[in-house]
Amino acid sequence: MKKLIVAFVAVLGFSAAASAQNATYISPDLFIEELKGNVAKVEYINEYGGVDSEKLYDEKGYLVAQDVVIKRDAQTRIISITTTDDSDWYFSENYIYDANGWLIKKEFEDDCVTSVTTYYYDNTGTLVRTITDGENDDCEYKITTNYLVMGRDHKGNWFKRRAQITTVTDGEASPMETVIETRKITYR
Repeated sequence: MKKLIVAFVAVLGFSAAASAQNATYISPDLFIEELKGNVAKVEYINEYGGVDSEKLYDEKGYLVAQDVVIKRDAQTRIISITTTDDSDWYFSENYIYDANGWLIKKEFEDDCVTSVTTYYYDNTGTLVRTITDGENDDCEYKITTNYLVMGRDHKGNWFKRRAQITTVTDGEASPMETVIETRKITYR
């Protein structure tokens, strides 16, 4: 009976859940951001309490394009995001997934920077580390960030986490930096 219930829950994996214990990802876009439930908006808050960036999601959980062009694969996963032709700043991101649908690499390019970020998860699907290898006009760098979730809301989404960041620039390591990241999640 327990296996039957688990199988039934797996079939409903991308549907909205009625309770916090059963909150699920309703779209591949929310899955990338580790967001469960019917999310309308996420605001990433800086250490001064201001909003650094925000992402809006439609009723089906898909990222709303704001001055960007989003391309998707047959599974409706984001495969690229680029700025529109009339934007003042050009950038391009390409997304690469493993066989299970997990985002494993993101390639970024703008007028000055190229980078590849590799994503690592624990056995619960929580992002635990990213490693970014990149270069800009001045140098080559490698940024390793280790994450530890410090707070989750009623849907199981993190709203506070610690990021320990180690940067190596042109072969020289900087002291490790610890940053507390917070985000405000608005649900429908």
